[in-house]
Amino acid sequence: MSEHAMIDDNGDGLATPAEWFSGLYPSKSAADGNPLDGSTAHTVVLIPSDIERALSIDDRQSRNRLEAMLRDLRKNQPDLDQNTYRTRLELILTDLANIYFPESSESNVKPDSPDEEAPVADEGTDPVKEEN
Repeated sequence: MSEHAMIDDNGDGLATPAEWFSGLYPSKSAADGNPLDGSTAHTVVLIPSDIERALSIDDRQSRNRLEAMLRDLRKNQPDLDQNTYRTRLELILTDLANIYFPESSESNVKPDSPDEEAPVADEGTDPVKEEN
């Protein structure tokens, strides 16, 4: 008899073998459709880094929610058109970045923002030539 590492973090008594993962992402699925273990274990930090310790409880909860959304999005990618996938991915990743780098999110202004006026060239001038 030999031992094999297994994860059971959802309490269903059906552990998931470590070999079913490629890094953090499952590479197999259960034949009976049951959810795989690992998503709870993914959020537990035994020795927190300085960045992890600096996050508030609300930030950690938001991060965990966003990472779950990211896992779901990756899982559903084959069913989505490329533009929908990329738009949703960008929103999730931007929100994650804002948790880790809140100071940079305050200074970012979206180019299509109504508060930002586009530069207007004077009539009769060529703005490209004037820059040189």
